[in-house]
Amino acid sequence: MIIGIAVGGVLGTLARYGLYCWVYSHWTTWGINLVACILIGCLYGLSESINTPSIAWLSIGFLGAFSTFSTFSKDSLVLIHAGAYGTALLYMMSTVLGGILATALGYWIRSEEHT
Repeated sequence: MIIGIAVGGVLGTLARYGLYCWVYSHWTTWGINLVACILIGCLYGLSESINTPSIAWLSIGFLGAFSTFSTFSKDSLVLIHAGAYGTALLYMMSTVLGGILATALGYWIRSEEHT
């Protein structure tokens, strides 16, 4: 399981790096975090425990490395330091609320409750 998590972490890091090389802005971080929330919600819908060996590489490894709260925090601070207070507030609120809604959407997509 440890090796699987490590491999997932490498893949998640490379995926995030690739997206930042393609398009870098605070909205890239926003999109990555929301996609990761949808995916973690899907995994949660498949299994009530995201720590099972069969999906730990994806949930803990890949998604853990793919999304990052520290980058979200840094991007928020950059916007504040730039005086873009409205954009910073929109970015922070939409990331938090969007993350919760995206996780719920992912859970709903993968759960049997909606069928």
